[in-house]
Amino acid sequence: MSHLLLTDDEMALLRWTCELFYVPESPIYFIEAQAREPRDFAATYQDLVRKGVLDDARFRLSDIALNRLAPLTECDARVVLALPGDKPGRPKAREFYLLDEIAVEYEGVEGAGHSVGMDQDHAELVAGLIKRFMPRRASGDFLNFKVTPGEFLMLSVMCHRARQGTSAVLPETLIAELRPALLDQKQDVVGQPRKRPKETLTENAQVRHRAAAILAAAPQDPSPAHDVTARSDKPVLEATAHIKPRPAATARLPGHAEDVETLVQPRGKRPRSSPPQDADVADAALAGLLSKGLLLTNTHGVELRPAVRQFALGVSEKSRHSFIRFDFGDDEWFLRETSFLPVEGSLFGLTTAEDGQIQVTELDGRRLETWLGRAVGPLPEADENTPQKSAKDLILRA
Repeated sequence: MSHLLLTDDEMALLRWTCELFYVPESPIYFIEAQAREPRDFAATYQDLVRKGVLDDARFRLSDIALNRLAPLTECDARVVLALPGDKPGRPKAREFYLLDEIAVEYEGVEGAGHSVGMDQDHAELVAGLIKRFMPRRASGDFLNFKVTPGEFLMLSVMCHRARQGTSAVLPETLIAELRPALLDQKQDVVGQPRKRPKETLTENAQVRHRAAAILAAAPQDPSPAHDVTARSDKPVLEATAHIKPRPAATARLPGHAEDVETLVQPRGKRPRSSPPQDADVADAALAGLLSKGLLLTNTHGVELRPAVRQFALGVSEKSRHSFIRFDFGDDEWFLRETSFLPVEGSLFGLTTAEDGQIQVTELDGRRLETWLGRAVGPLPEADENTPQKSAKDLILRA
């Protein structure tokens, strides 16, 4: 059964086997909530037997079918892969539902029912997804840095200006453009994923990684300083309508903290001193980017370091792949966002690190496998010496 397609009636009949438990986070929970029954029990039963879903002798699910349907109906996590572009006939997103880290791909097929893919363990899921990407092949400076949300917003503005053909910018001009957004703390949306109330969600809403959408803003898009979502007409949504948000706020989860270098320079050089802590927030963001080697000064103002400028010119919203993983807790959900940004000759990963900073890392084959494994993988283990202070701690230990 490489591809299993089941109708609403068939899913309704499977409730009678008492082998599936439907949780509210499942995309087919409505069948349980409405106590659906098939219109024709006998015909539906024969269809399930023919598909190999039911054992005709025992009126029970076959082992193969149970392994594929349990992660869908009893899911404890969900992974969404937001795909680039709007090519005809190509879905904008792929969804995976997980139970105990066994994943199945799911797609609701209009007029046909529910399509369920093969069950895959974590290694099989990563192996299938990694084929979509080509790791770093270029030579030269290796980009690997972390920036605060304020620094990231300023860096995104400089990248946006570079795509518009601007090289150097006067420091006072850049600070004046960024200060209103930074004083209003609008940069927080890139480092602190949030849930939205259920009534704001729409069916088949796109899931976008906020930080990646800002960094990859097209030249014709509004400046990230003026529109921090880089999308003036549609808000950034983290879930679709069939997902039931929990009442508690979403906690930030650890990102990828491995192999971090907080500068963009040939290896061996060390970063300069950090910006003063009492500086104006916009001044501090500029000083931070200069200290980390992401911006350079010249007679015309400040400009992107050559390696960063090359990255800025190559990155595009059209080629971005974003993974958003939801882990379902009893009181709150946990959300992780990781984006992969291919440019000519290389590949970059972008996520929120454990300390709330935005991390951008150029990925070779080893790092690609590590980042992808963490993007779709389970929550990291909590330190046993860390006291339990919240529901987040309890779930991290589970």
